[in-house]
Amino acid sequence: MNRATRARRGATMQSTQTGRPSTGKASSSRAPARKPSPEAEAGPSGTRTPTDGQQATSSPRTPENRNRPPNSGPFLHTPIAKNENSSQEYGFDGVEAEKRYLRLADEAQDWTLGPMPVVDFCNSLCPGFNEMSFEGMPPSAGAFADVPEQAEKEQELYVPLITAVNGQGDQCRCPGITFKDTSSRAETSGPGVQKPDLCGYRDGVEVPEKKSKSSAAVAHMGYAEIFIEVKRSVAVDFFTDPPKNVERSTHQFILNHSSLKNKDIAKRALGQNIAYATEILARQHRHCLFSLSMSGSHVRLFYWDRGGMIVTESVDLHQDPELVCRFLWWFGHASDHARGFDMTVERVTDAAEEEMFKKAIAQHVKEQLLLSASVEDVMRPPKRKKRKAAVEGQIPEDQERLERGLREHYEPGKVAVIHVFEEAGEQGNTEVRPARYLVSRPVISPMSVASRATRGYWAMDLNGSVRFLKDTWRYWDKKEEIEPEGTILKDLKQHEIRNVPKVMHHGDVKLSSEHDTEYQETRTHEFVEAPWMCIGTELDGKPREITVKRHAHYRVVLDIAGYSLPHLQSSKELLRSTRDVLDAMTDVYKKAKKIHRDLSVRNIVLFRKPGEDRRTGYLIDWEFCCGIKRVSTGRQWHITGTWQFMSLNVLTTSNYLHVIQDDMESLLYVVLYCAARWLGHNRSDRGLENFFSEFFDEHLVDGGEDKGGSVKMINKTKRTYTARFQFQPAPLHEWLKKAMNLNCLKGQWKEQYPRSWTLAKLAAMWDKILKMEFPEGSDRVERKIRSVAAERPPFNATHTSFAPGLAVAQSREEVAGKGKQRAAGTRSRQEKKRVEDTTAGKGKQRAGEPSSSRRRKHSGEEPVALDDSEVDEKRDGRR
Repeated sequence: MNRATRARRGATMQSTQTGRPSTGKASSSRAPARKPSPEAEAGPSGTRTPTDGQQATSSPRTPENRNRPPNSGPFLHTPIAKNENSSQEYGFDGVEAEKRYLRLADEAQDWTLGPMPVVDFCNSLCPGFNEMSFEGMPPSAGAFADVPEQAEKEQELYVPLITAVNGQGDQCRCPGITFKDTSSRAETSGPGVQKPDLCGYRDGVEVPEKKSKSSAAVAHMGYAEIFIEVKRSVAVDFFTDPPKNVERSTHQFILNHSSLKNKDIAKRALGQNIAYATEILARQHRHCLFSLSMSGSHVRLFYWDRGGMIVTESVDLHQDPELVCRFLWWFGHASDHARGFDMTVERVTDAAEEEMFKKAIAQHVKEQLLLSASVEDVMRPPKRKKRKAAVEGQIPEDQERLERGLREHYEPGKVAVIHVFEEAGEQGNTEVRPARYLVSRPVISPMSVASRATRGYWAMDLNGSVRFLKDTWRYWDKKEEIEPEGTILKDLKQHEIRNVPKVMHHGDVKLSSEHDTEYQETRTHEFVEAPWMCIGTELDGKPREITVKRHAHYRVVLDIAGYSLPHLQSSKELLRSTRDVLDAMTDVYKKAKKIHRDLSVRNIVLFRKPGEDRRTGYLIDWEFCCGIKRVSTGRQWHITGTWQFMSLNVLTTSNYLHVIQDDMESLLYVVLYCAARWLGHNRSDRGLENFFSEFFDEHLVDGGEDKGGSVKMINKTKRTYTARFQFQPAPLHEWLKKAMNLNCLKGQWKEQYPRSWTLAKLAAMWDKILKMEFPEGSDRVERKIRSVAAERPPFNATHTSFAPGLAVAQSREEVAGKGKQRAAGTRSRQEKKRVEDTTAGKGKQRAGEPSSSRRRKHSGEEPVALDDSEVDEKRDGRR
């Protein structure tokens, strides 16, 4: 059904979460920004502040956080994905933590909105705030009198702040939440761990911690309901409010410091705040998150969702504590949903049900990896084809592999129920059919705030079958009507496409149950044009580009749960599985008239069908596929894909519309990457690291637009980089050589793809290679090389799109409409010029074509013909 036709308004937050009758008003979780209540009085910063003891609205009501169902409360501390060594990675960063803070601060410029008046923040973003009574709230006057205006060290602020907020007895300002100093002790050790200064924990919930000599509270990001980051002085506040009567569109709100030292401190502090929010959102099932930032005695409130961040004006706690006190009082009484938790995820408390899940996952691991963990397994096909004694000898090793495989998908005591809401029926007469799936540890975890925030799970259905559940925040634009991935896949299945998964269930996520008329969506996009918004400029002096996008929470369940391509075991499996993907691409192109546009190592899944000896390659992640005949929408973010595997034309050409030959070239780079990373060849590990950095991650920012591809161009013309490899076995080396020649003969590169680069010719060559003799068994080579951007764990399964140096789970448009993603390891223009000089200039590379040709717009059409017989009539790849 067209999502725009659905009812978007309905029961209020209180009616869905506490069982109260609906007021008939729009839910405050989806309502547009409200004006302050008439009872509010003007505050010192132009805000309207309700006086102490005064009701927020004429209909006083306090949202209760007590009326929860049995097994109440949200599912806290969701497991995160394991890396390739089967260890959980905390902090989402290692030794690069400091660099990450600075990078996060840079990226946040695109999706940070502010400064929002505090009263507007509370009325618009805090569900039930403008309808609740503050009767019983401790007086706000002098509440933070003991908090110093500034301090030599930020630690001097912790105790007076905690004392003021926690209080004693009925003087608690945030009932049900206890704030603790967590600045000195993380839940684990090592670089990159996360330690917010203060974390607010739910009373009655035991926060797990490892044995330690320290008595300090643990910063456990899986249990923190809210956090406060503290800096010693307002001088290092990372935001600067505009003076009165200043044009907000030109005011530099973010990192506006005259002192370079203070700016560096503030930039790092901003990055820290973003890192903390990122991890809490990854470790908990949430639709939003609240936090506070203190700079001396000044405080700002933060709202985080998958669209971006909203921050308030700075409030002096000595002069104007009322609204901050009211916010804390509201937070202590708010429902779990209002606090930001996704209540469609529930904890499994039935031990028998958890045991059933564990056994189902273990069995699926055995089937997918052909493990012989017992004598009974030896007798199952296809094991019976091998000698029984030889297979029995594998049992100890396979048992260990089974345990590792189980840990990748299951953590004891951390099994949850996720509900998938699928609407069925004709328009105007629909019903919601919720499906129930059990999950535990995801194979992919989100690593950024403003993103699709994809989690992927091996999930068990009611019948005990293991499926793949994708939980994501899809883009939703009323103007463009972007189709959900499940709708796309159902359409592809109607065309009988090979090697594409089948959809079991899919749908947008309700607020909390199938009875709700509203859905979980982001809010930040609603305030992009708010009158209080400060724009400012970027480093190049141009106005800051705000690229906040609207997201809708969405789930889709696929029939196959396998392993991503980096789990390949042999050269033959690599070429067979990617040949399967070529079949999928061909069917989709010929039958459905679509192209995928994001071929990568993470979007190919190896799945073993029942009773089969080999695993089949499936092409997944179809939400950004498009028709082959289309016109440009004029948006900058229509160029999609995973940076490392983008074709040369996509990387280098402005206003370019993706064609099937680009997908074919991406598949070539996928095979090259996997061969270099996990199969035999003559290159050293150090040389391999340089190859990955130069060939796949090479990047340039030119005029605010991300570009790359110069190294790929060099290799097309001279084979400078790939000629250094001698791959083993011989069929793999032969495949790479022939595929590159079909794509572009050495020294003959042109913008137009050659006649040899067709699906039919590539398939014919591929089939001949597969008839050659390959080594028996596994010829995979394990290498200890530095983390590679295209596979940086633990975000290594299926649904991500990466740019070099970026948070890996950020997807193709998640760096907010900047075209292609920005990288940390950006080449300088001088270095770029040196590369261009080695190729005798771009003009010569085009064999005499005018230099302006690279920037002309695509015609918007793509040839439908594939077969060699039709190439002469309609050239593949013509633009």
